Amino acid sequence: MPRRFPSRGSLLACFLFGAPVWRRACADETLFGNMTRRRALTGLADKWQQSIKQTVNHASMLSKKPSESAAKDLADHTASAASVKMWAPLWPQPHRPNENAVFGLALNYDIRHYHWFVGSLRKVGFGGDIVLGTNTNLQPQLEKFLKESQVIAYPLYVRCKSKLQCAIEQWFQPIDGTLPMAIIRHYLYLNWLQHYSPSSLLCVLDFRDTVFQSDPFLLLEKERRAGSTTQLWLAGEHMPYKRIRNCVFNSGWIRDCYGEADKIKYGAYPVICSGSIFGTKKGLEGFETLLLQEVSKKKCHEHYVESDQGYTNVLFHSGALEAAGVEAQLDPRGQGPVNTVGAFGGKRHGYYVGGEIIKALRDDEGYVLNCPLRQPVPSAFTSCSDAARPGSPCLKDKDAHLNFADCKDVSRSPVVHQWDRHAGDLGGFINKKLSCTTKCANSSALRRR
Repeated sequence: MPRRFPSRGSLLACFLFGAPVWRRACADETLFGNMTRRRALTGLADKWQQSIKQTVNHASMLSKKPSESAAKDLADHTASAASVKMWAPLWPQPHRPNENAVFGLALNYDIRHYHWFVGSLRKVGFGGDIVLGTNTNLQPQLEKFLKESQVIAYPLYVRCKSKLQCAIEQWFQPIDGTLPMAIIRHYLYLNWLQHYSPSSLLCVLDFRDTVFQSDPFLLLEKERRAGSTTQLWLAGEHMPYKRIRNCVFNSGWIRDCYGEADKIKYGAYPVICSGSIFGTKKGLEGFETLLLQEVSKKKCHEHYVESDQGYTNVLFHSGALEAAGVEAQLDPRGQGPVNTVGAFGGKRHGYYVGGEIIKALRDDEGYVLNCPLRQPVPSAFTSCSDAARPGSPCLKDKDAHLNFADCKDVSRSPVVHQWDRHAGDLGGFINKKLSCTTKCANSSALRRR
């Protein structure tokens, strides 16, 4: 069934209240995953939370304007996230300072998502740390799977009314008020990376729609051996489809936070995905600190902008990362460790989309490739869609001929992001070849545990 787009009324409800009907269309990564919103709102059932309920008035907290009091001085929380020891994980599982590590927010997802994310990561031979923020109470089957996969799992004590309003019950410092989960996760990442050494490579990835085809760090390790001094690797979405001005969400996040002038200023630039960021310890620490300082300064969530992606795009495209001494590299789609394929299922931009592009990006075994195996690409790929509406970006910009113009790397993509937007084409392959449900580590994985 083709993916529908929300009406203006539903879209407004989505941004204000996180309406579950349009959950997937609202943001790239949010708290709720595929679980019902009811479960997210009923809170946690363990005894610790019951004692918290006696002292915290959640009804009062959740009735406040987002972050009315929680962001009185977010800079203090940034400092504490980088220096205060976090609460204990759900089970003893130490961080290994000299290993690479993958971070993610895995709150309120069913076990299938863990099989796709954790299972595929271990199955391809990744032997480093996997660090997740998750629920305080896990189903026995899921807990067994995560322990077997040697995941470092931190319980998150939060209660959410919407994606904009999450009351934090246990935090680095006392906090009164609410914050969006998309922002909360960056405090966690900033804390977790303190466990690692300058030699480690780290990444923060969206949990719901990411799957692995090989070790995500191998390409970056090769770059470092060749002399690269890059500290931060950012993943661009597909051009020319995903210019910032072509996407109502990304352009809207910048407009509603920074203003119309900045939306226009950065409109021609590629969308950078905040859910696929790699870095050295120094690079990722610099990025997370700058992002959270920007949150403290702009407080975009008070303007009903729950996403962190607007901050990410402005920090890079404005030169703020470079000015702060963070050597950042933007990899176009088709290069780098992450292949973000969501744009190939879009409709509003007017470019050619559909299963034929996904088919062209797969090899004989079904693995997703960085670039089409067949060169040159079919002429349809370099034309606007027959369904392109008048005024759509493709017809307006007349740049469809640039589609895949410089895309020559036909190797398998280490990380495939937004795969679920093509679940009909990729779901069977992922479940059969990549997903893993038990004993997922091959002979090379976890060898130093």
